[in-house]
Parts: sequence; structure tokens; C-alpha cells
Amino acid sequence: NIPWESNFIAGWMLLRAGHPALAAAHFSEAVHVKPSAIAGLIGLGDAFVHLRLFDQAQFYYQKAIELEPKHELALQRQRDTTPLLY
Repeated sequence: NIPWESNFIAGWMLLRAGHPALAAAHFSEAVHVKPSAIAGLIGLGDAFVHLRLFDQAQFYYQKAIELEPKHELALQRQRDTTPLLY
């Protein structure tokens, strides 16, 4: 069983290296292992933004906000992505 942190770090490194599809796979596994980790949800949202899948990004930012309604980074990411939906 791979720990949550390994998947999150792999996702972040792949996203920074310009491989958002591969990053999404690792962030998805991180969220699967630890659904309460807001960082994994935000990372998955960020990967979808890079893939220009804004509806999916919004979904994961919203899930992060549901876990922590005042999470500034999740709120900011959601605001930044909203104009890109249409």
C-alpha cells in the first residue's frame, strides 16, 4: 500500500514537470487513499485546470471547500476557474 504522501508528491512533481494527465492519476490515487486530505483535492483540481477540464477542476475545488469551508487556497482556485467554465 503506497502512502498518501508518495502519491501527492508524485502528482505535484509531474504537474510541475508539465505532465498534468500523469499528475491527475497520482492525485486521484492520493484522494482515494485519503479522501479528507484537501491538498490532494486541490492538486487534482489543478491538474484538471492544466488539462483545460474546468468543470472537473471546479468539482474538486468544491469538494475541498466542503471539507473546509474557509480554505483560502481552495476558494481562490475556485474563483480563478469560474470565468473559464464557459
